[in-house]
Amino acid sequence: MIYCRVKELLNKKGEDITWLANNLKCSIEFAQELVDNQNDSIDFEMIEKLCDIFDCTPNDIFDISTN
Repeated sequence: MIYCRVKELLNKKGEDITWLANNLKCSIEFAQELVDNQNDSIDFEMIEKLCDIFDCTPNDIFDISTN
């Protein structure tokens, strides 16, 4: 299973869900799904936006869980 590390990145940056939603230009609900790792899919444009706002690469955003 692929795990999205948005919550960890958000905490490291010291920001909240509202900040994330505003920077991604998405709804609070979608931002919350990312933080809670509850989304079923994510498009390349959103991955690029996440990389831009967190100043990271896709490898920093995703991890593969072996559980």
